[in-house]
Amino acid sequence: MRPLCLLVLLLGCLRDAGAWGVSGHEAMARVAQGWLSNDVAARVTAILGTNDLASVSVWADHLRDAQRNRGPLRSDPQAHDFNRRFPHNDNWHYVNLPLGTMRYEHSSGFASTNDIVQALNRCIAVLEGRSGDMTKAEALRWLVHLVGDIHQPLHVGCGFYRFEPDGKVLLMREPDEAAGRPHDRGGNLLRYEGSRGLHGYWDANLVEAINPSPNNGGLETLLREAPQSRNWKTDGRLDGWAAKWAADAVQEARGAYQNIEFLSAQFDQSGALTNINVKLPANYQVDQGARAKAQLAKSAFHLAELLNRLDWH
Repeated sequence: MRPLCLLVLLLGCLRDAGAWGVSGHEAMARVAQGWLSNDVAARVTAILGTNDLASVSVWADHLRDAQRNRGPLRSDPQAHDFNRRFPHNDNWHYVNLPLGTMRYEHSSGFASTNDIVQALNRCIAVLEGRSGDMTKAEALRWLVHLVGDIHQPLHVGCGFYRFEPDGKVLLMREPDEAAGRPHDRGGNLLRYEGSRGLHGYWDANLVEAINPSPNNGGLETLLREAPQSRNWKTDGRLDGWAAKWAADAVQEARGAYQNIEFLSAQFDQSGALTNINVKLPANYQVDQGARAKAQLAKSAFHLAELLNRLDWH
């Protein structure tokens, strides 16, 4: 039983890994910081007491750890107060949308009041003075983190499945086919090479693969020098930006699932899906590393774009 217990603990740690890991979040935050106007940079410093966005970029993940009585905030009174006020904030990091989703719709059966799109809009409302839901410092810390999360494709796009009597696993891409079916929790239940989780691979391993240096300096340079596209610019009302970014992330998630071979599924005694064994394409790291780098660069661009456009109050 001991090896089995160790495996369960390992899978649990992978499931709780934050999008892009510490390195990715800190790198994108520092790059975005360099693109802030002087006035906005002063606003950020006044709210946070520091101009270092990277220093708060994983605060939201530490809050989730504190809910489990671990991590650097496990004994922090403010963290416990936030978790008491918002007991479901661990759901703010993601939304599970079928891969065929063309646009985020709050009225769909896949969105919720506690998903990442609604959480980002909540933070925007606080920083613009339209809500006193939380403090401005809390809202800004969350916003910095969630703009990173929403660009990680597996924090938005999700595989839904039909299981045939012969054991065949069929991926349901379209929302009408996916409704009510079991899903892989953003790749968390997809296991390759025995026990490695695809979501954890995206959160950490791909960032390490594209980082050419032992610290964030090389990664920051890559993100800062990434060729920007006109398509990155976001238009319309700010409270619609997160929905647009989510729709874009689903499109990238389709590529993240492309050519994955679904081998077999396992279920617990109640019939609930526990994991799906998969085989990744031979060139997966190369192809998806390029996608991850582009998404990280895009998240830095959008974070700066959003902070520079906010109607600060």
